[in-house]
Amino acid sequence: MAIRKLSLLVVAIACCYHSSRLAAAIPELDMRSAYLYNFAQFADWPSNDQPTFNICTLDKVAESISPEVLANKTVNGKKIKLSRFSESADTAECQMVYLNTADIGYAAKIARMLSTEHVLTVGEDSSGNGLGIINLSVKNNRLVFDLDLAKARKANISLSSKLIQLAQKVRE
Repeated sequence: MAIRKLSLLVVAIACCYHSSRLAAAIPELDMRSAYLYNFAQFADWPSNDQPTFNICTLDKVAESISPEVLANKTVNGKKIKLSRFSESADTAECQMVYLNTADIGYAAKIARMLSTEHVLTVGEDSSGNGLGIINLSVKNNRLVFDLDLAKARKANISLSSKLIQLAQKVRE
């Protein structure tokens, strides 16, 4: 099982390191969705009673995550469910929140609200000061990510050493 998870991550990451011609053939939405799936495979949360593994977005799901890429996928034996995040929702409804929005103030507010919850936050950032535990950015036509281990500890989420090794930058 661990070898299968590592293989999935290596395949998703390796796709980003091919020439820009190949990278252009893979839509960024699909690549981002594959990264989110693999992040979930290499993270551990405290157990919960949710029947599904819920990935939530701040903006419309179809504009944020490719449902086709995540169709029929599971995380820890739970089928993935995609939904839009609502501030009024119980935070236990989302195990991962993709902080994708043009409204940086709103994203920062949600990141602060979730900082002590058992939620893996994934932000978008090109400045190196991302809001999430994991922060995606595009560099040299490649999708890369940074990790903030202090934020992960605060949320009681442990990240695999394999994931940490693949990060471009790791904050302690």
